[in-house]
Amino acid sequence: MTGRKKSARIEDFELQRVTEMRNMALELESPNLGDAYEAAGKLAALDHARLLLPLAWYMRDSEDPYIQKLMFQLIGKNAFGSYLDDFSEAILMLNPAEREQILQSIEERFNSVGAPQAKDEQENWTSAFEKLGREHQPIVFSIMSNLGAQGYRWVRRKIREDFDSISFGAVESLSSFNTKHRKRLFKLLAEKAADERRDLLPYICGIANQDTVNHLMPFLSDASWKERAQVAGAVASSGIDRAAGIVMDLVSDPNWRVKQALLNNLSIEKSRLTSLIKILGYFVADSHTRVRSLAERAILRLGVEKCKSSTLEEQRSRIQRRFRKEVLRAASRNSDIDSEWLGVSESDAEPIPYIPEDEEESEDSVEDAPVGVSLDDIASLKPEEPKQKHGEKSLLSALLDAKEKAQGETTETDELDARIQSIDMDLIPSERFVRLLKILSRANEGGVSRDTLRERAKEVRIDDEALDEIISDLEKQGIIYSSSEGMISYVDLEL
Repeated sequence: MTGRKKSARIEDFELQRVTEMRNMALELESPNLGDAYEAAGKLAALDHARLLLPLAWYMRDSEDPYIQKLMFQLIGKNAFGSYLDDFSEAILMLNPAEREQILQSIEERFNSVGAPQAKDEQENWTSAFEKLGREHQPIVFSIMSNLGAQGYRWVRRKIREDFDSISFGAVESLSSFNTKHRKRLFKLLAEKAADERRDLLPYICGIANQDTVNHLMPFLSDASWKERAQVAGAVASSGIDRAAGIVMDLVSDPNWRVKQALLNNLSIEKSRLTSLIKILGYFVADSHTRVRSLAERAILRLGVEKCKSSTLEEQRSRIQRRFRKEVLRAASRNSDIDSEWLGVSESDAEPIPYIPEDEEESEDSVEDAPVGVSLDDIASLKPEEPKQKHGEKSLLSALLDAKEKAQGETTETDELDARIQSIDMDLIPSERFVRLLKILSRANEGGVSRDTLRERAKEVRIDDEALDEIISDLEKQGIIYSSSEGMISYVDLEL
């Protein structure tokens, strides 16, 4: 008896829905446009309306563009079999914006209700999109991710045979495939892009994760530092799970900008503590100050951000044992990161930050550091002496003045050489020359002679012929100025 009642309820429900659809179908042909629009909107929103496919196919030729658009959406969501061939031809007659709306409704239907599971039906859908243009690739790739193996093979064939037509937006759509298919498509795309289209690298990095990030290795061959920095950012964002492979290639990169990109984009919550400690151990010993500072900041973050499969207590204990000196130094320089767990009070910021010049000197505590004595202190302690006749200086004063003068000249020369040596040799020759001119102008007011520039330019790998050409070009551009005395100055130079 219960079974009969349940069957009766289902029949009543089906009859009710069919009646509603019949009424909407009748209203669709109503002379009242308000009723027709309302019925068309309700029908287009239905997930299951195959009974009305013949009517929708008839009404797609309506002279009213609004009803025509809604009927195309209804057909796209419910088309099957032979309808798909006619449907794919019909949407080619629409403008690209209208086609995109219809494709979006198909994607929404596949995501909410599900795509066809039969192999023949999946093949019909993949064939229906063959003639669509490149502008629809992102949404088509996303639809293909719902069509199982047939959709995967269609996209794979597209990458292999028509790689030049792959759009930037289509790359992002690959992330909608299941894990197995996404790995294979990512590897294929990365290998071909590294050889043929390196302009896709930023978009490929955008969909990389721990499962696929190792496939970015082909991009490191013959890559510029900017490309390597993009790869480093993708590797760090996906999390450091193992300190091996592509991770160690980036850690050992000769350009400090690549290491900076890795540290700036480091995702601690996706990384393992042991792997982070290993690579940070290399970074704190790096020769570049900025890399060391960023590494110390990352170590301090380990005290307040949990790694994968770890606890804050464990992390704090390990970094204090391994990086006690670095984490204390980072706490004083990074006030935006909580450091109360270290058990030290934060002192007021000094007007001039302390920058250690030597690792050994930085190990000494503030209390044990020697206190310097200036010449003013000596002068204040020295008893007053009668003035020397004829303005003669005492022997001690003369020796101190000579020593101070010699030390000052040496310091200025060393500082000038250091600034010149810090010029990045990866810059173009004209940029290296401009930076050299700025440095020399600070030490020589009124301009720099051409002979001095010719001598110093060799230190930044600019020969005499290239120097004359650069000076001539920059004069024409108004960037530098040559005086009548032969002195060269940088225009609007802020000294």
